[in-house]
Amino acid sequence: MSQPQRGLLGGSGSIWAEKGLHRPRFESPCFLDPLTSGEDAAALEAFLEATPLEIEIGCGRGHFIEEMARTHPTRRFLVIEARGRYIRMALRRLDRLGAQNVRVVYGDARELLPALVGEGAAQAIYLLFPDPWWKKRHVRKRVATPEFLETIRSRLSPGGVLVFRSDVEDYVNRMDGLIAELEGYEGTDGIPEGTARSHRHKKCLALGAPVWERGYVAKKEVGEVVVSHGDEEGGTE
Repeated sequence: MSQPQRGLLGGSGSIWAEKGLHRPRFESPCFLDPLTSGEDAAALEAFLEATPLEIEIGCGRGHFIEEMARTHPTRRFLVIEARGRYIRMALRRLDRLGAQNVRVVYGDARELLPALVGEGAAQAIYLLFPDPWWKKRHVRKRVATPEFLETIRSRLSPGGVLVFRSDVEDYVNRMDGLIAELEGYEGTDGIPEGTARSHRHKKCLALGAPVWERGYVAKKEVGEVVVSHGDEEGGTE
């Protein structure tokens, strides 16, 4: 087995499962744990085969995914969240809504995204207000690394978009710099219409605090035209 990545929140879920260690189980029709249950793994595989698919990395209190599930019922959403308390909050919202188009998995997206999602499968991936992890000893926990941004790029379909939001300007500038160094992205002027707001976003607006938004589009091969899913029926709006 390959060496597990350092800095994974909660540790490596695959190693937990391999050793038979206890993992939290959340009782909800929206929750699946493909690492410990073959039935859940099959159910998630079937869910991910349907299109269009969009992915939220870290759901916070669940405001964003609840609104997206409600306003875009024909689209399917996968949530990857590493903190149990946020999964509980999100699942309560989704269960009250009776959401049929969302599945939530527990673990660090840096491990689970490449393990669970095939290349080119997602039309949109949402990275909203990630923790900047400013302290030197916490740098390894940052999700905005060249390696993970390339993983995200590989999971986006051609013309798919990485939606990024932050209230930390330095983090936005760092993201812009990292994206510019990767050949597989093309920056855009804004994010797709119809994209909901998270709890943090709403709080910033209420306080008059600035929020920066980016939409980084996954390119096709050099020389080909980038497809905009906003122009396709059922695609990202």
